[in-house]
Amino acid sequence: MSEETTVDHDGTQPPRSRRYNRWWVYAGRALLLVGLLLFLAVVMTTPPDRGDQPGWTDAAEMPAARGELSATVAMRESGCEAPPCEVVVAVGGFSAPFSTSTRAEAYVVDEDRWIELPDLPSSRHHLATAALDDGTIVVTGGAGSGIDWDPTDDVWALAPDSDDWTQLDSLPDARWGHRMVNVDGQLILVGGYGGADTMIYTPGDGWQLGAPIPAPRDHLGAVVVDDEVWVIGGRDDEIKARVDIYDPADDTWRDGPALPEPTSAAAVGLVDRTLVVVAGEDDSVIGGGIVRDSWMLDVDDTDAGWQPLVRPPEDMHGAGDAVIGSGDDARLLIIGGASRHGA
Repeated sequence: MSEETTVDHDGTQPPRSRRYNRWWVYAGRALLLVGLLLFLAVVMTTPPDRGDQPGWTDAAEMPAARGELSATVAMRESGCEAPPCEVVVAVGGFSAPFSTSTRAEAYVVDEDRWIELPDLPSSRHHLATAALDDGTIVVTGGAGSGIDWDPTDDVWALAPDSDDWTQLDSLPDARWGHRMVNVDGQLILVGGYGGADTMIYTPGDGWQLGAPIPAPRDHLGAVVVDDEVWVIGGRDDEIKARVDIYDPADDTWRDGPALPEPTSAAAVGLVDRTLVVVAGEDDSVIGGGIVRDSWMLDVDDTDAGWQPLVRPPEDMHGAGDAVIGSGDDARLLIIGGASRHGA
């Protein structure tokens, strides 16, 4: 089985080897089983009071089961009964082994139902998405094939209530397995396979490079806490427990409170002032599997440390995640994913 390598913008290769598609080499029942274990399920959690255990509830199933997709929150005027409405947009992902999806859908939060959006211009998995302040959905990078996993530098935008995706300026570095968040109107792209530099998108000005992440890795989580980006877990040659914090105001990184155990491809979100990290994956060929523990952290009292979080109804990795609502009404929405590592 060949290893995938890529070249950073400065001409150096990431100091790690990759092991991809190892589960795809199995045929017949194994491939069918992995495909069937892609989730349609959507679940939500809400810590009722900081420090208390949250509960999990089901939401309407997404129209097409997928893993390694991406999701973000936005506002829409059309497709809902009482506009403007809060929606969670889910894009791309694996629909089956070797099969990469172009699908885009939106979950209408107040109506607990899904609406179709225009398909992506091309199929992608391990992509990232975030919304600009005006509601435009931006999709970056990912890999187009489930076989060669070459990272891409495409950037597509779907304006509010538009029927067509448009091409924006390409990424400075091709990436997959990265994360992207909106901080004060700018899109901050962190991590991923293909380079270490942070990438910053300013509407009207395009992309600029920021300080490289201290420990380059993919399959990481990212949330915004007080206009800073917390980067959680992930993996290079091994899964990580580390947390790094990026401050866009001065383009610097510092250490954050490490997780109690490593994870990658976890679902993450800031629910009110509680940082939630759910499940994930250990992608080791030997001894790997789904990470079954989940954690929560009061970001206003980090000295108290991470606390165990009740497990969701299904253990998963590679799900879409988004926080809907705000304050006491905030909930972490987890969309899709896969229940077997490597899927």
